[in-house]
Amino acid sequence: MFFHATLARSFINALSLRGDDDVIDRLNYYYTPIMLSIACLIISAKQYGGTPIECWVNPHSRESMEEYIESYCWIQNTYWVPMYENIPDDHTAREEKQIGYYQWVPFILIAEALMFSLPCIFWRLLSWQSGLSIQHLINAACDTQIVVDQSERQKAIDALASCFVDNLDLQSPYGELPLRSIMAKMKCSSWRSVMIQWKRNRQGRETFVLLNACLKSDEYLFFGFQVLQDLLNGKPWTESGHFPRVTLCDFEVRYLANLNRQAFKPSKFYFVLF
Repeated sequence: MFFHATLARSFINALSLRGDDDVIDRLNYYYTPIMLSIACLIISAKQYGGTPIECWVNPHSRESMEEYIESYCWIQNTYWVPMYENIPDDHTAREEKQIGYYQWVPFILIAEALMFSLPCIFWRLLSWQSGLSIQHLINAACDTQIVVDQSERQKAIDALASCFVDNLDLQSPYGELPLRSIMAKMKCSSWRSVMIQWKRNRQGRETFVLLNACLKSDEYLFFGFQVLQDLLNGKPWTESGHFPRVTLCDFEVRYLANLNRQAFKPSKFYFVLF
């Protein structure tokens, strides 16, 4: 129990705001995961605590049967056919039009939140392994700004510089480092930072690819931007088919020895769409 509490506390501290980053870093590892987590909680509350789908069924159906149909259609997936098109008679053709991403929206959001947070966690773990706490150095440097006496401020700055150089000396197998070796280590550290930033950008691109794969969007390269463009151009979902609110669901009803396939139409979807 103590181990889990310590691990959770370390995870929270790894994602807390610090002074060794900038606005873009905070937007990536802090604010974006918070917004995604809030959206995940809202959608999960509606899906698992409310009624995510309401079906328009045969008026002769009982209430228990209606609830069963709604649960079945929500789990089994639904499919979308435009109003101006006829419903295909072939069951395979209907399966090709299935929409199966509504149920996975909370999991996709929480996965994206983790993907935005993991680079920051890895970066801080690597920084901690280096033996030099950049956060403490930055905090100490910020504290020197409130020192009024110039001589005391200069002593504090010299102490920080000495701490940084001593740390480089401890990590070097050759004892004291000449200036050229110090510059080489600083360049290596800069390249390491550039590589991590490049991995962050690559992870952002992979997030878009993963999102397109989950939405099964072969028509658009960047699904979200294209959906936003369709909305700005006044193209409704009834034409584009993006996140349809009215879909169809096939439900088999057995009457004694006969099997009757009926198509029920879910009339309402309750989702927060992004």
